[in-house]
Amino acid sequence: MKILLISFLCSVALWQVRASDEQFIPAPLNDVMPKIHARMSIEEVEAILSAAYPHVSHRSGPWSGQTGYIEYDLDKRFTLGVAFVLSGHREIVDGNLLFSVTDATTKHRWDIKRYDCARPAKQNSRFLGQ
Repeated sequence: MKILLISFLCSVALWQVRASDEQFIPAPLNDVMPKIHARMSIEEVEAILSAAYPHVSHRSGPWSGQTGYIEYDLDKRFTLGVAFVLSGHREIVDGNLLFSVTDATTKHRWDIKRYDCARPAKQNSRFLGQ
């Protein structure tokens, strides 16, 4: 019984070490994310993601007024949320380029925001069109 318990604990410890060695952002997603830019449509973003994730699909995420997220289900594990704004009657990628990557396996979410260190903080928080 002790051997079984020790084996189980060692397996859990090794799994945690392996999980901590994984990248926060999967390499295929990291390769295509820089191609996403402001004012792109939902379909344009999906076309870029489909190069790395052929079965990608999108759905509407949380919205508040004129801003919200479109969530792209990349695979069974990862979802990419992209901030969009309403411009006229269509959704376009927000000029602030705000992303969230959700890992369904680890139940973690990483928020990624572009920030230009050479610009004053006030300019970095401006919304598209201001």
